[in-house]
Amino acid sequence: MHPKCLVVEGKDDLYTIAYWIGEHIPWPSERPPVEIMHAGSVEAALKKNYLSTLALRQDLNVLAVIVDADEEPASRRYGQIRSECLQVFPNLPKALPRPGLAHEHAGKRFGVWIMPDNHGLGNMESLLASLATTPSSSLLSYARQCTLQARKQGALYRQKDRAKAELYTWLAWQDPPGQLTGRAFTKGILDAKSPAAQPFVNWFLELFQLR
Repeated sequence: MHPKCLVVEGKDDLYTIAYWIGEHIPWPSERPPVEIMHAGSVEAALKKNYLSTLALRQDLNVLAVIVDADEEPASRRYGQIRSECLQVFPNLPKALPRPGLAHEHAGKRFGVWIMPDNHGLGNMESLLASLATTPSSSLLSYARQCTLQARKQGALYRQKDRAKAELYTWLAWQDPPGQLTGRAFTKGILDAKSPAAQPFVNWFLELFQLR
């Protein structure tokens, strides 16, 4: 097993982060610098004993988890993660640091990032939307208007998924249409080096000691 492991919710998150960080450092698919595992859902990622079992692996040096806040306060999500991992990392801070958690105990590192910014409500797509390049950013504003109108016409997306609906509507209007968010980085539609991206990128690279 890889000595550095990141847990995310879904497969799209896996590829998004790999392409995103791959714009900053080499990320060979055959030997990536970090193993990214998708749990399948936020519920699965936070399921009792899931993270703590991973953290107890003898061959693991760094473990991190990234989940969406959605409509839950980031503090509540972090509280769930903290309770799960206290047996392995007994000195975890009670509050999630705004720049993300990067904690070390007994030679093992542990990190937490609650999307979008360790503070507000939302999800990964909320953060990705802030990385839209010009002139695509003005089109994103129009996608938000259309998504809102679509809901009034009976669109079935849930309110907590509004940012996802907006982002994927916007991506449907790119060339080629319907690109995945990871590919949007390589196409320059999303700016991996935007100032809005730097807090997350800095946390990731420092936690996994990839600078």
